[in-house]
Amino acid sequence: FSEQDCCQDQDANFLCSDQRMDTELVDTLVLQLNRIYPQILSDKEAHRFRNLSVPTKVRLAELLKHLHGKGEEACHEFYRGLHIHAEDVYSSLPTRIIKRGERFQWRKISKYLRCRWLRTLSS
Repeated sequence: FSEQDCCQDQDANFLCSDQRMDTELVDTLVLQLNRIYPQILSDKEAHRFRNLSVPTKVRLAELLKHLHGKGEEACHEFYRGLHIHAEDVYSSLPTRIIKRGERFQWRKISKYLRCRWLRTLSS
């Protein structure tokens, strides 16, 4: 799993269709990236992504594409901001759900292998 996934199809489609990603939240994320990480989002770029004459979903899609182009650190900071400002959205991301499922599967496999190993020792 790469943080850059936030800007790719699975999470981008989810984020752009989720009603919780409203104008206020998108603006908050843009401002956070611009103020804390101006190397990720310059003033000019932030202004572009906060332009209210462009629909929020379009601005969000363009922001995600822009962050993907900036690289993994930019996407990591977007995720971090989303986690801080909208934990419910963050925990609903497809890549987060898959990651939780993978951890669950590894725990099941690990438990199974431990049981098998203990049975072999006791035989």
